[in-house]
Amino acid sequence: MSAASALTQNLTVPSGIVAVVPIAISNSQANPAPAPFQQLVTVDSASYSRYEAPNLQNIEFLYANGTVIPSWLESGSSSAATGSTYWLLLSGIPASSTITIYMGFASPSTNLFNGRTVGEAPELSPTYGEYDNGAKTFFAFYDNFAAGSSNSEWSVNLFGGAYARNNGLSVQPGSFKAYFVSSKTFGVGTSFDAWMTSLGDTGDVGYINTAQPALEDSLPGYVGWAGAFIRNGCYAIFPDQWNGTGEANTCGGPYGSFYRAEAPPSEPGVYTVSVLSSGSTLQFINYSEKSTTQPISSDYPPYPAPVGFQTGSLLSQWARVRTSPPNGIMPSALVMSVIDVSSTSANCASSTVVVGGSLICTAKVIGLSPAGSITWSSTGQGTFSPSACTLAAGTCSTAYTPTSVSLANVTASYSGDSNNTRSAASLSVVVTQAHSSVSVTCSPASVVVGTSTSCTATVAGYSPTGSITWSSTGQGTFSSSSCMLSAASCQVSYLPSSVNPFVPIDASYGGDSNNIGSSGSFSLTKATTTILVDCATNLVTVVSNSLCTATVSGNFGSLVGDTIFFASSGAGSFTPGATCTISSGTGCSDTYTPSSVGSGTHTITASFSGDGYNAGSSGSFSLSVSENYTILIVGVVVVVIIVAILAFVFWRRRGHRPTGPPSG
Repeated sequence: MSAASALTQNLTVPSGIVAVVPIAISNSQANPAPAPFQQLVTVDSASYSRYEAPNLQNIEFLYANGTVIPSWLESGSSSAATGSTYWLLLSGIPASSTITIYMGFASPSTNLFNGRTVGEAPELSPTYGEYDNGAKTFFAFYDNFAAGSSNSEWSVNLFGGAYARNNGLSVQPGSFKAYFVSSKTFGVGTSFDAWMTSLGDTGDVGYINTAQPALEDSLPGYVGWAGAFIRNGCYAIFPDQWNGTGEANTCGGPYGSFYRAEAPPSEPGVYTVSVLSSGSTLQFINYSEKSTTQPISSDYPPYPAPVGFQTGSLLSQWARVRTSPPNGIMPSALVMSVIDVSSTSANCASSTVVVGGSLICTAKVIGLSPAGSITWSSTGQGTFSPSACTLAAGTCSTAYTPTSVSLANVTASYSGDSNNTRSAASLSVVVTQAHSSVSVTCSPASVVVGTSTSCTATVAGYSPTGSITWSSTGQGTFSSSSCMLSAASCQVSYLPSSVNPFVPIDASYGGDSNNIGSSGSFSLTKATTTILVDCATNLVTVVSNSLCTATVSGNFGSLVGDTIFFASSGAGSFTPGATCTISSGTGCSDTYTPSSVGSGTHTITASFSGDGYNAGSSGSFSLSVSENYTILIVGVVVVVIIVAILAFVFWRRRGHRPTGPPSG
């Protein structure tokens, strides 16, 4: 694994971040940095200028999980700066340990300054304090002295002097006893910082306990206030402590000074006093002890005490209180090389999918020839096939099958490789209920009054659960008005008390969390009947006849009084008529007499029209029909005799006499 991959293998990068710089924060002390804790980080911005906006507006700091770390840019707000000073609000650092955080770059045109999680010192913004999030980063106490802002956080007694809040604080004291201090008090484990543009002679910056007057040894009769501070006096700027009994570092003697007589009367910069214990402090200008010998551990004031300023004139840009580092030693910050960040995008074929349906989702990774895989996950219940896909030309796809209705957040997570950081993308998919349908069957499908049938409802959908409600507009009773689904179906029995002409059986499904309700129906019919038609002879001659009987079977109850209709496909007649009434049993008879041969086959059809309990039916019989040959022969003989007689008469008329012996 490459060094870059090792540093970023667990890194989740927020959308829009195109490169990161790992920063190793090392706490060398046996005590942890408190939580929360303000960490100082100095960055050589010029080394990363190709990634930066000119004013560094596109930079934010991150934990490995992608959470933005609140940051406050104090100074060096230029991509050309070699020492840009940031303060980060961390959630603590364990003792004797190192954590890795990240400085992230968005595109240079992106402005990440928002005055909440990403901000800068008030004088760095185009409008004073526009992006100042100091109050959120230094939550214990912070004031940028913006014009028109309230002075309610301060306790002021200038003994005839004056102050002004106009995008910075100016104070002109009226007495050596004048003070401008916080209403709140602070003590061990805190540090007071103030950006000082100037500090006049005898001016003090730090912890000022206005409850205890202090007498300066070098000036008998001079009365000030006990405290631990940086003071301007004796043509020097030096760390000092006062209390009611004396001064610890008179004119910078025992503990040294930051600047001596050759220095200007006031040195601009960040003045810091850190209270290590109830008896000692560390003091810095621009976070350096310079040539002083510290901590100062004598003539200390009582704590907790207000913070602020006393006696001398001054100009200050801002003031704050922060949590002190362990033992007063700020954890080191190693700022490493920049690593390009991959970006992952994800989309699905649709923003909605029916539960149980399949939705194709595709991820695309942009980076330096990204390789590796995409792991898919969802906040909703469901499966991915595959659950991880291998990138090909920077993309790969999966099929998402949700198993419950929800608003699912689908995430594609890129694992990263030797050239690219991990990244992820998410999108929302609305999983809707499936459309169900109900099919109903009854067995037997044809019923008679007084005989039950078993009716089954089967629901099609996505693993449907719940119940079926049964109803019918016909006359009859169900064994139960509802039944619970098991394996998507359930059944009841139905006992009809009337079937005329059919009984509708309705099944209603109420739906469940994954399925929309639906309904289905089935029609029960009357008893199914059949008719057997039988004629006494299979062959008849014209004008002879055959007795044909129609018998109904499969019926329910008595058929007495019902009628059967006879018909023939050939010419002929039924006696006594084409309709017969059942007087007993299940059938009746009619005599059929053909009147012509026709095709030679007459189909005799009997039709039962049904009744209140039985469905109609019909049957047929094929009857062969031929001519009556006896009549034909007699006719021929008669014709022959007549012809002979006519021939004889004709012959006699022509004068012929019969021959033979004469009569005598």
